[in-house]
Amino acid sequence: MTRKKPLICSIDSDTLLLIARDFAKMEEAVKKIVNKYQEIQRDIRRLTRNAESLKDSLTLIGYRPEYIAAIFAGEKGQDEKYAEELPFKHTTLVQACKQVMRDHAPEWVNKAQVEYLVSMGGFEFSTRNRKNSVRITLDRLSSSGFCETEHMLGPEGNRYRLAMRSPREKESKG
Repeated sequence: MTRKKPLICSIDSDTLLLIARDFAKMEEAVKKIVNKYQEIQRDIRRLTRNAESLKDSLTLIGYRPEYIAAIFAGEKGQDEKYAEELPFKHTTLVQACKQVMRDHAPEWVNKAQVEYLVSMGGFEFSTRNRKNSVRITLDRLSSSGFCETEHMLGPEGNRYRLAMRSPREKESKG
């Protein structure tokens, strides 16, 4: 029968000291990471509160459409989706306005709201009077039958919505 020899482990005090120092360094690094993570989470909460406040302000002054149904469903408003996806970054103003009208059908929107939405979607205006450019575009879309216009007095101006029937359908029936 063979005789088993016991394993002998010899760790001196220097080795234990090095392991303890490395562990302490690792603990410090973990603490720094945790602290940084907590700081970022605080910043996210603060920025989210600020963003909500700004969205409420834009809604109150009539620039941002009200997304009551989306809020109750726990979803994002169309403007937030536009901001994430930037669908109008490489489009014309006509294309951007048409898409906004489609996305907000059958609701009415005014020129300020359309300007806000196309801006959130990444459209870059080349003119100084952005709201006037949007108004002219919407009026052209209305005269072509793409959308309907409700003439309004006051600072908000006219309201627009996607036409219930396209011009071709009207022509074929008439």
